[in-house]
Amino acid sequence: MNTVVINNTGTISLSKITANSGSPVDIQNAVNAVVAAGGGTVYIPVGNWTFNPPVNGTGVTIPYTNVPISIIGAGIDLTILTETVNPGADLSWMFSRKWNAQNYNASAVRISGITFAGFVLNETFTQNIAITLDCTKDFRIDHCKFTNFVNTAINVDANTGGTYRLAITGVIDHCIIDDPYKDWVPSVGGTWGYGILVSGDHHSYWQNLSNLLGQYGNPNVTSEVYIENCNFSRCRHAITENEDGFYVVRYCTFSEPRPKNFAIIDVHGFNHGRGLEAYDNTVNGAAGYGGSVAFGIRGGGGCIFNNNIIGCSVGIWLLKESGGDPPYSVNDIYIWGNTQTSGTPFQSDSFYTQNVDYFLYARPGYTPYPYPHPLTLQTTP
Repeated sequence: MNTVVINNTGTISLSKITANSGSPVDIQNAVNAVVAAGGGTVYIPVGNWTFNPPVNGTGVTIPYTNVPISIIGAGIDLTILTETVNPGADLSWMFSRKWNAQNYNASAVRISGITFAGFVLNETFTQNIAITLDCTKDFRIDHCKFTNFVNTAINVDANTGGTYRLAITGVIDHCIIDDPYKDWVPSVGGTWGYGILVSGDHHSYWQNLSNLLGQYGNPNVTSEVYIENCNFSRCRHAITENEDGFYVVRYCTFSEPRPKNFAIIDVHGFNHGRGLEAYDNTVNGAAGYGGSVAFGIRGGGGCIFNNNIIGCSVGIWLLKESGGDPPYSVNDIYIWGNTQTSGTPFQSDSFYTQNVDYFLYARPGYTPYPYPHPLTLQTTP
């Protein structure tokens, strides 16, 4: 049952539970109780909580269910979950929802108002992730902060290996992703985490961008992730994607890229990246290590327009890489209306032909999806 009747007093809702603390065990207990009640909200109280996984590499497991689940903190730098020891696995997650051969998309999840602080011993010892969500429809991650993650701050994935055609759709908004790992040391180098990684399912590679651009909820699309009003700094690839992944990034700011010569905003080719829509962003490479590429497009298509690019050696670079062969190479991409203060605004490898593979004008008939995204209009449960 979802409520308990208290005579002459009222009701206590069992679908809203405050965890005893921000420890993995207490949050997990609250999540399990909410799921058993048919869905609802877990609140994590104010505090800088030690968050060390009780199970090797696994913090809080968000069940793969058909009931809605929200996990809500008190706000950025008010509810802080801090790893203080190595998570103890080659790959670890603070919050995770993992697909396990189910033939359905999991219910909506919202994660909001939390600072995630990872623990890093060195770049080869562990590969930690703050949040990973598999095959979830209409998720929202908002008003969160992420720091010190070697692998990825946020990983969203629809890959089932071709077993089923599932999807990852949702929005990441008003988040701060700063230094997912560490400052780059020019004389040493190292490994740096991604900010956000979006993966679809390349077994169902979606050929026709006309049924994808400026839309939301197409049942044939395996990946549709909106990233808006976020702030990225000191990242390797702030955003990247593969396996038929597709994302929309808008009204975001990017600064201090690590290391040089990496694309701040990226689309893979050899891993079957599908593409992106990117507009009204500010990409500032001036305070990084120099030589940064604002947009490195190695595959797929889409639209890149009305972005302000500062201090990057190359604004938009269309690259041909080994393994990124047709249909996964760059195709059907439109570029227009971007501004750049220095460097080369646009360059393309000789493999690509203007007005065949890429177009330097607005895509005919294209209209962006409404802003802000409707999922961002949710109120705290």
